[in-house]
Amino acid sequence: MKKQFLFVLLMVTASLSGNSPSNAYDNWYGHAAGYGAVGAYGGYGGYGGYGGYGGYGGYGGAAGGVGSIATGMGNLVQAEGQRNVLNSQAAIGYQQAWQENEKARQLHIETQDKIHYDILKRKRESQAQDAQDREEARASRERAQQFLDAHRPQPLSASQLDLTKAIVTWPFALKSSDFDSLRATTENLLQERVKYGANPDSTRQLTLAAGAMKDILRSQILKLPGSDYSTARKFLDSMAASFQ
Repeated sequence: MKKQFLFVLLMVTASLSGNSPSNAYDNWYGHAAGYGAVGAYGGYGGYGGYGGYGGYGGYGGAAGGVGSIATGMGNLVQAEGQRNVLNSQAAIGYQQAWQENEKARQLHIETQDKIHYDILKRKRESQAQDAQDREEARASRERAQQFLDAHRPQPLSASQLDLTKAIVTWPFALKSSDFDSLRATTENLLQERVKYGANPDSTRQLTLAAGAMKDILRSQILKLPGSDYSTARKFLDSMAASFQ
């Protein structure tokens, strides 16, 4: 059994050290020339041929074979050590690659979170700005309406315009001949209104007549005293409001 074990180790060592199995065989059996001398196995002749095992050559060849086995075993151990070193280096490289990949993944997640946060922040800021703009626009419209209401012409008083009798008390500036035709048209329309009642057509014609009189009045702004112009302009604005 020991010989067979040593032979197997020799074959393995020979393969690792680059020796061919035939060389290993020669190293084992050739150096053990003593076995040739043992050839006395072929001629036991009462064990006389053993020659006291002298043919072994003092185990010299066998010692060489054992030395080769030891060298092969050393090479095997060295190869195993190198394999362990390489495996350890590979494990370290894998760990470093995993760590780098994990860092990249975390950076990607953080970047995506930041982008999402920035988008959400801008959206909220935009919504807040839109709400503020809408509120400012509403307040502006309200102020404009208040201004218009405050400056909206009020209808003429009953002493200035009697709609039940179609009597108009014209201001001084509107009594000039430039307004004769429009004054007559207005008074005729008012009489029809008293007789037949208000209707959209007569109301529209009264409003147009008041507007035409304002156009003539504006053309005379440099000829009339300021107070006369202002009084006549307010009268016409109030007249138009009275027909609504």
